[in-house]
Order: sequence, then C-alpha cells, then structure tokens
Amino acid sequence: MRPGTTIEVTIAEMPMKPAEYEAWERQARDYPAAKLNRSRASGFFTCAGDGGAPRCVLHAQSEAGSHFELSATGNATRADLEDLFAELNWE
Repeated sequence: MRPGTTIEVTIAEMPMKPAEYEAWERQARDYPAAKLNRSRASGFFTCAGDGGAPRCVLHAQSEAGSHFELSATGNATRADLEDLFAELNWE
C-alpha cells in the first residue's frame, strides 16, 4: 500500500451455499470487477464519481464464507484496495 493511504477494512462471516455464491458472482457482474488474484473469492467495486478517484469500496466474498469490505478514504485508489486485499491473511 502506498504511504499516506487510509483504508477501512470490515471482515464478517457470511457462509453461502454453492447456489448462493453463484448468485453473488452473477450480481457482481453488474459492477466493475476487482482483481483479487485469488481463485476462491470474487469481488467488485462500488464507487462515488467516475470510479477512478478515491471513495471506492471493494466488496469481496470468499467461497469459504468470509465477506470483506475495504473502504477507500483519503487518497486510496482501487489499486490500493486490491493490493491490501492481496495482503490479507484469511485462508
């Protein structure tokens, strides 16, 4: 993560049956995709403005039942959110 960036992270347990996870992935297709570099989780962004600027939230769901929301504050970008997600130790 770049120096001076601030990201709020929320992690919750949200177990899903396979059909529910498939529904999550279908819903995620309606939003800009997050590059999570993990095959057992999928995610997307919701952003204020054009999405290239701060104030984005990365929503991610793992097949194992963990739900993540990474909220950009300050000057954090989408790439910063993806980078931090890659550093989380949740598996």
